[in-house]
Amino acid sequence: MAFIRPGQGIRAIVTGTAILTLTACAGGRNTPEETIRTNVRTAPAELQLACASETVTRLQLGDEQLLPISSGEVTPNVYRIDFNTKGGPAFCIIDGSGTVLSVERA
Repeated sequence: MAFIRPGQGIRAIVTGTAILTLTACAGGRNTPEETIRTNVRTAPAELQLACASETVTRLQLGDEQLLPISSGEVTPNVYRIDFNTKGGPAFCIIDGSGTVLSVERA
């Protein structure tokens, strides 16, 4: 498992979020009927960053101990972001306005 090294902090989180976003958007020429994720909405990057920051604070982690792995909309305008941490999996629930509703270990 790869973790963010000291000194990379938020830059690594931004890079990881960008990679996840680009990966979700990249694709071939499949029609909507041929794809599995046609209705999945990932969390916007700024909400993923807010959740990452709050998860580090609430779980008392160092920046180097957090890696975002996935996100999705759980209800309209409410998102779940999943993380790998040095202490195991964790997740954050955030609404569309940026209010963190929950941070928990999975």
